[in-house]
Amino acid sequence: MLQIKGSLLPQALRVSGILAILAFVVKTLELEGLITFPEGLMKDAGLYSGFQFTLAFLLVFRTAQSYNRFWDSAVQINSMSCQWYQAASSLCKFVEMSEASAEEVLVFKHRVVRLFSMLGATGMSALAVMEDEKFGIVNIEAFDHSCLDFLVGREDDAHRPWVVYQWIQALIVQNLHNGLLNIPAPVLTRVFQQLEKGMVDYSQVLLIMTIPFPFPYTQICWMLVRVNMIVSPFVMCLWTDFPWVAALFTLVTTGCIHTLSLIATEIENPLGDDVNDLPCHQYHADFNDHLVLLLQDGTLKPPVLLARAEMNPATLNDPAYWHKTLDEYYAEKTQEVANAEAPYEVKAGAADMALQIKGQQFIDPSRKFGSRLSSNIPAAKPQFTGASPMFDSVASRLRDMCDHTSNDSTRASSGETDVLKDLASDIAGKLMPGQQEMNNLLMRQVAATEQLVSRMVAADDKAALRESISARDRGLLSLPPSAKQDGFISLPMAPNAVGGQCRAGNIGPKSTGFEVSACGF
Repeated sequence: MLQIKGSLLPQALRVSGILAILAFVVKTLELEGLITFPEGLMKDAGLYSGFQFTLAFLLVFRTAQSYNRFWDSAVQINSMSCQWYQAASSLCKFVEMSEASAEEVLVFKHRVVRLFSMLGATGMSALAVMEDEKFGIVNIEAFDHSCLDFLVGREDDAHRPWVVYQWIQALIVQNLHNGLLNIPAPVLTRVFQQLEKGMVDYSQVLLIMTIPFPFPYTQICWMLVRVNMIVSPFVMCLWTDFPWVAALFTLVTTGCIHTLSLIATEIENPLGDDVNDLPCHQYHADFNDHLVLLLQDGTLKPPVLLARAEMNPATLNDPAYWHKTLDEYYAEKTQEVANAEAPYEVKAGAADMALQIKGQQFIDPSRKFGSRLSSNIPAAKPQFTGASPMFDSVASRLRDMCDHTSNDSTRASSGETDVLKDLASDIAGKLMPGQQEMNNLLMRQVAATEQLVSRMVAADDKAALRESISARDRGLLSLPPSAKQDGFISLPMAPNAVGGQCRAGNIGPKSTGFEVSACGF
């Protein structure tokens, strides 16, 4: 609140400070007898008070009107950009339904983005009253300059946005006619409505910027403020007995009035170069950024749900499901992936298996966990115990996975449910509280299983499910070729059905190059 940039107080204090010094000097001279005021010069204080009230009323009214102009301009500028962006976004998404070639669809999207960027640039240039009225257009070099002759020939900047507006409408109608835009007409009408609303907002802001505050009102306010500056020091000298009191009240009175006048002048034309004016260049830069975002592949791929996603609305009503933000969840999962990348090696013996990380043994060799995965494992949920946060996290995920596959018959077949239950039981038996790196490795197996099943269910890949179930019955959980080629699906460890033999497979992304040997008994 004490910053200097954008503040009008320094400018107001410079004037009122000079007037305060004048009042101090005049009162001092009066006390020294060097000057005298005639008796009865101001018998009634009501005269000055009435003048001050009238002036304050005029300035407050003008400031309120100036603020309305400022706020209306800000709202309509943002509404204009929003309406145009929504129209561009709709066109880029509607064309995805086209049966035309991918190249034709891509060219259409790029033309839409560049034309809307041109519409925003010409609109801002027509509205702003600035020294720098250069608003960039996304890759305008992509257009043949001869195609822009008609636009550049419009000498009035206010006409140029209307030309670009007509070009966009012509582009939509032409591609609707040739079949590139095959969206139903009632749906496509929404684009024309958004374009129209954006142009209405543009016209409203243009009206504010081209029609100034009424000159007679501005003139009388300016004159009365100057009269107040001249009269106030002498009035304060008549009403006070000390020089510093006269200076103080002069400073306050003239400072308040002059500040109100400056505020009204500052904000009545909000699209200029003043510090407190709207950031037009920033608005347009953001608009261009949003348009270019429409060309990114990531905007065409909405996230998919994991197989363990909660589908019960009553459960989702629990605020416990809302406690994580996007950034918190993403950071947590990113850290889990980073932890899972720890170096490790797996050594297999003839009769038992031990997994070692950095020379430390985390599974008791005397414990035989090479039992084959089979559909004969009881349907009861595996028991999970542990004290470490990492252990609890993995155990919770395994519970959710089992619950989901058991309860949601529409998303998981009975065979798929058995696969997950078997894996959950096998992995849960390997979890060891307090062994961070061991549990990180097992978490990767859980994540791999979730990814694989989610993708197979989402793609309704019955063949892949049958292949996995068949491999499970043989004692292995192997991935279908399509899943292995994706590069991010992991192969969980599983014992071989053939006693005494070892089978090698990837246990992480292809880029890691990690190998694991699993031996059966």
